[in-house]
Amino acid sequence: LSERLSDLDRVFSEFSREALEFEPIVQSAFSAPREARCPFTPVSEASEERGNLVTLNWLIPYEGDLEREVGLSLLSQLLYGSQAAVLLRRLVESGLGEKPAGFGLFDIDGRGIFSAGLKGVRLEDTQAIEDLILSTLQETADHGFAPEEIEAVINYFEFSLREEIANSASRGISLLHYITGPWIYRGNPFY
Repeated sequence: LSERLSDLDRVFSEFSREALEFEPIVQSAFSAPREARCPFTPVSEASEERGNLVTLNWLIPYEGDLEREVGLSLLSQLLYGSQAAVLLRRLVESGLGEKPAGFGLFDIDGRGIFSAGLKGVRLEDTQAIEDLILSTLQETADHGFAPEEIEAVINYFEFSLREEIANSASRGISLLHYITGPWIYRGNPFY
């Protein structure tokens, strides 16, 4: 360790500490849904027909509300976090695309972005995918989740947190990943 620290000291000793203040850039929410179409270059002519990617995305604010953030993480896992998750399963079984796209809930600048969709989509199936996502979310809101599904997701979260605590070579990097976003955008990484 002392040898590695000496190497780092040789490289960084010529620099001095400078206090910098960065104001986070926060994009304001859209007042209404927006569609964005981005052109792409297909790998082959065959991929042109089923080469589209369709996702629906929502900005979900939870700045500083840890309980809301954890609740939304659990909800994302129930909807899109595994092959058994209702929204992901319905998208895959629909046959409207070749594989899932989107990532469920992702934290950026103290807000969540929920993203769900499919890759390998025919252009004419775009509306069907949007309708399927919205109807599945509405049906889930109306009927909820089975208690055993909720228990399974809570167990998954607990297990993953225990795995983070276990001694592993990447434990420090994992912890750094968890605190970097809040540190940059919210000021206190341990809220």
